[in-house]
Amino acid sequence: MKKIIIFVVLFLPAANKCAAEPDTLFNRIINQKKTNIDISELMPFYETLSVDEKSEQLRDWAMYGLDSQFYISSNKSADVLRDSIPMRYSYLKNKTKNDISPGRIKFVSDNDCVVIVQQDKAKDKSLIGSIIDRNTFQTNSIPKFVHIFEYSVDFSSNVLTVFYIQTVPGRQIYSQDYNYYEKEVKNIDDFKDFIEKIDNITKVQWEEKYIIFGGRKCNENNMSALFLEHIAALYQAYNMPISSEKERHYKNEYEYFINQKYNEIISSDKKIRKDLTTGKLTKSQLLSEIRKRIPYTDPSKGESNIGFSLDPGFNYIGMSEDLLKISQKDSQFINSQLINPQDTEFNVYIASNINNIVSIAKKIKEQSGLEPLLVMRRKLDGSGNPVERRFDDLLQHIEMRNSYQHARYDGMLQGTQTGMVLFYTDLTAKLMALNYDDAVSKSNVTGFRTMIDIKVPKLYWSDFMKMSQTRLWFGLRQENFEIYSNKLLFSPTATRVYAASSNPLFPGKETKPNFQSGEFLGWWDLHYSAIADYEPQYYKLDQIQKWGCIFTVLKVKNSHLLDFLFQVQVSRNLDFETWYKNTDYLKNKSNIPFIDKNKYNRKTECLELISSRNYMLMGQNFFLYGGVSLASRKDIIDKLSPKKEIKKHVEKSGLKVDKTTLNQAKPGLNYKSDNKNYGNFYAEKQKDGIKLKWNKGEDIILNDFIDALVSIQQKKAAGYKDESIFLSLANIEKVIQIEKWSKYLIKSKGIKNKWIYLNINRPDKTYDYPVKASGYEPDSDIFYARLLTEDQKDKLILNK
Repeated sequence: MKKIIIFVVLFLPAANKCAAEPDTLFNRIINQKKTNIDISELMPFYETLSVDEKSEQLRDWAMYGLDSQFYISSNKSADVLRDSIPMRYSYLKNKTKNDISPGRIKFVSDNDCVVIVQQDKAKDKSLIGSIIDRNTFQTNSIPKFVHIFEYSVDFSSNVLTVFYIQTVPGRQIYSQDYNYYEKEVKNIDDFKDFIEKIDNITKVQWEEKYIIFGGRKCNENNMSALFLEHIAALYQAYNMPISSEKERHYKNEYEYFINQKYNEIISSDKKIRKDLTTGKLTKSQLLSEIRKRIPYTDPSKGESNIGFSLDPGFNYIGMSEDLLKISQKDSQFINSQLINPQDTEFNVYIASNINNIVSIAKKIKEQSGLEPLLVMRRKLDGSGNPVERRFDDLLQHIEMRNSYQHARYDGMLQGTQTGMVLFYTDLTAKLMALNYDDAVSKSNVTGFRTMIDIKVPKLYWSDFMKMSQTRLWFGLRQENFEIYSNKLLFSPTATRVYAASSNPLFPGKETKPNFQSGEFLGWWDLHYSAIADYEPQYYKLDQIQKWGCIFTVLKVKNSHLLDFLFQVQVSRNLDFETWYKNTDYLKNKSNIPFIDKNKYNRKTECLELISSRNYMLMGQNFFLYGGVSLASRKDIIDKLSPKKEIKKHVEKSGLKVDKTTLNQAKPGLNYKSDNKNYGNFYAEKQKDGIKLKWNKGEDIILNDFIDALVSIQQKKAAGYKDESIFLSLANIEKVIQIEKWSKYLIKSKGIKNKWIYLNINRPDKTYDYPVKASGYEPDSDIFYARLLTEDQKDKLILNK
């Protein structure tokens, strides 16, 4: 039987033909009772995926397979799958935006929306509603029809089967039948009635005399819901009244600033000085013009910094005393720090630096600052002298043993239930990152890895050692809410995890997170709901983020429709240590090393630094800090610009998908990005369904080649450190040695008319190598690869 090749489509706005014949498309969808999808050729790749990615990949293929059965026009296929790729290669995760959610959603026309969920989930109305919400906030429109499908998989035959369940009017998704509630709120009683019905706010629409709220009840219990006191505490924090004394201070500061600007202008502008001298311009006129260009901002309407963080604190007196003990050769202290008193070289070094050590100890105490110690450590950083390295280790130990963390509440949140949620979620993230007190094994979150479980490839060791300090914090996800005129819409989740790393010797100078932090927090960011399913306090955190966004918008709009929340009595005397120990429903209950805040003359809770167990990679302790940043004016100000009504999916930049024609040898959808060819995905029509196929592009083959080298070295198979390693690789036709165990040209069967240029442990610039990887062991090699044309290859080997 002749096979028919058809296009695979994930997200396709309605073509003109579909718009003209809506009944035809509608009937085609609802008559698709069962679709069998053969994924046998994709299964070898599937087996390479992590446990959490496997379920996501199956949902992708279920949707792609169902698409192929609709026979939708491919006229706009260049816009299809713009952000994703049907094969979840780990090295493409930062280039693509593959969906991570319990379902898939696709619009096949302006009216028809298809949703796919795992078998037995179609009756979960809150889940179906949340999947639709993920699209509604972007489009500001509700689909006319929602067609619900389920999928199951038979691994014995490697067949995915998609079943049609039912078609529901879109408006019904936004009714109580699907646990959605709307309420016109004019007073405190209206507000109470609304928040008692929902645990996920999705819509706010403000009118002149009332506000319409919309939300969904997603969980049967109330563990993820905010109570009135949570929301009132937040509202009061965002609308904290400014005292007359503080306002006078702001105005005085403003006038001082304006006069400074005046002096700067007349000192730098000769013409203005001349105009002032001749009387063409007066001082009052110039000051008036400056005030016009830099107007005074009412502090009650300005930037709101609301949130929580665990900040580093230092016992400078203790640090100074420890340094003096070293200079005094205090044997008891030295022995307690595991310093060998018989280490003659070390003792001589200390003796020759006593004056410097004493001077630094005095400066630390006098300045109540860490900088004198950091200056000394920077001089020792990277030293090749083993004695100096041991001394630097000792200084680092003294710094750490005199360090602690203290809570900082931005806004009027100290002692409130809301403040406790922020403190708990921030602290728990750090405990789980370091698996402190075995925190992770209690969670049982599929796919979760602690930072110490994440192996750092040798490729990143240098940066990892320098940027070992990480700041992590929760914040508002900009792309997960939209403002349309007087309406604010949210995705089901609006919180994201941020991270930045820094060198402990240069505090405040942050870069992108180091490899380990980036992997850990990147996974958490993408799987926020999975963590929240385990610990519902993270759902509460997400709701706090949303309400913070709402209150910021209303403040910018100068709306006082929710001022009745000032009437709510808010408890402000909670202490986190007591709250943590006495709150039974918290999932994470660890033995937290709290410190009496009076010891360091602090007004908020204090605790010791929390570190992981030492592990084989580098055996170092991690210092995690950061917290929770709630919505601020700058987060939403750009969202307030007028928007056109959007009825179709918002177009995003990302992976380019090119259409091929049926006359070409490999029809389907070609995936390209940044001039890279990732592959071709297509479906074949078969007697009892369809078969999905994937042809690797040359850039995928290049990545697989490097990964294979790394894998062989990790297994330490025979010849893993010499040229016989190439004999273990499949599809290799030829290897040309340019420089032994350094540079090679390799011909692969899968890449026509090009050669792989392989460099090993390249010491100089590597930015021109798009593919690089290494193992995790000290003896691992770092491999770099790129593609060369035949002409480039010939020039490279000329005269060699």
